Amino acid sequence: YTLSLHDALPILLSGILHGICSFMKKEGNPLEDVEAKARVVLDHPLSYLGVKGYEESPRISKITIDLYFYSFLEEEETIERCKEALKKNILYQSLSPAVEIDLHYHSSL
Repeated sequence: YTLSLHDALPILLSGILHGICSFMKKEGNPLEDVEAKARVVLDHPLSYLGVKGYEESPRISKITIDLYFYSFLEEEETIERCKEALKKNILYQSLSPAVEIDLHYHSSL
């Protein structure tokens, strides 16, 4: 069994979100109603798909994540705390030097 891109991305997204949510909960300011979606930019996708004549190495060049949440903190404070959580998130810190990760925060009222 080979781990495919389709299998790996939910694991990565889940790991990043779990880290943020755990950090916020430990601080006594848990996020509620958390949802997220991710979009991935793949360099050389035809190579990834095995199209003949394309030999370049495929790679993920960018992941855009939209994080939707509810928090009792002000939106700006919540975003700053989430950014602090990312500094301690092993998956985020391991990936971010190699892959551009663009995280957008959306507070629900």
